Amino acid sequence: MRVALMISSLGPGGAERVMSLLAGELVARGHEVWLVTLAQTGDDFFLVDPRVHRLGLGLSRESTRIWDALYANVCRIRTLRRAVMSAAPHVVLSFMTRTNVLVLLACTGLPVRIVVSERVDPASHRDSLLWQGLRWLLYQRADAVVVQTERIATWFRGRLWRRDRVVVIPNPVEPGKQTPATGEPPPQPFILGAGRLVRQKGFDILIRAFGMVAPDAPQLRLVIAGEGPMRSSCAIWRPGWVSDPG
Repeated sequence: MRVALMISSLGPGGAERVMSLLAGELVARGHEVWLVTLAQTGDDFFLVDPRVHRLGLGLSRESTRIWDALYANVCRIRTLRRAVMSAAPHVVLSFMTRTNVLVLLACTGLPVRIVVSERVDPASHRDSLLWQGLRWLLYQRADAVVVQTERIATWFRGRLWRRDRVVVIPNPVEPGKQTPATGEPPPQPFILGAGRLVRQKGFDILIRAFGMVAPDAPQLRLVIAGEGPMRSSCAIWRPGWVSDPG
């Protein structure tokens, strides 16, 4: 099967990481995979399996005025359509709301199945009214809408005509890699949470959950790495439970 994967960029983010893993796994299973980004390939943070056809469109510039943004998105739709027609995939899989909307518009009338995937909880991550409206209008045409949790699935099923098209697929987990024994004692065990320090990421929930188990596992530490506006609120962390982030 020929598959086209589409996302804004392969920058340092969770959705981008999942996309790079997915591309590698699909090509390893014998599929022909195209990975298309609006950004140029020189901006990639994640490496992609060399067997994947990598196409960077170089169309991710910022627009300061509404007419500039409208023109830029028209150009993106046209270029995405040409990319899909060139690759001639059986399935297009797109990540993240705005890219999903552009891909659905670009593929209008083309003989290809379209799967869109939301990578955040839309109930807590509000986009502009324009993009929200386009999402509800165009997602009705998708062959499947992939979300990460049952709660998000319930939210979408209440807003789409075809509820059966909403599918839950959690994030992948890579198997751990064993390292050779060195004779040195193992380091102190810890749980690592990494990401932007914003409420959307739920680090406050992680800290509360860890606080519930910490008394029964005094040798375990929680390490949080990241930057963001919630960094200053780290004063709620109890000494010995959570390390200083960064």
